[in-house]
Amino acid sequence: MNKFGTAEYSTDAGIQCLTAGLDVELPTQEAYGPNLREAVLEGEIDEFYIDRSLERVLGLKFELGLFEKPYGEFVEMDNSEHDKQSAHVSDKVMTLTKNTGILPLKDKDVTIAVIGPAGNNILI
Repeated sequence: MNKFGTAEYSTDAGIQCLTAGLDVELPTQEAYGPNLREAVLEGEIDEFYIDRSLERVLGLKFELGLFEKPYGEFVEMDNSEHDKQSAHVSDKVMTLTKNTGILPLKDKDVTIAVIGPAGNNILI
């Protein structure tokens, strides 16, 4: 809601998401809260969308066996190959946390990728 500017208030964001097919709001409940009940009662959203999401979420939980065994079983994983790949990548990458004069680049043949939530913000 706050990041994309498509909704005026949280209930409107929840309505947009439910009708678009988003079944679960994570990690916190902001738009899928008690206000959706009022939105159904006031006719802002058809109860079909609530039922559809509920059916899909419960269906998946049944399929995964979460009602019979909600915590599953612990399985030790071997991440050694991923750890090697991560170490290789980290050896080849530089993270610039503060510009101490390296930017702007003087050599026009060098390219860099600026990645992250503020990657396109020239004010930061």
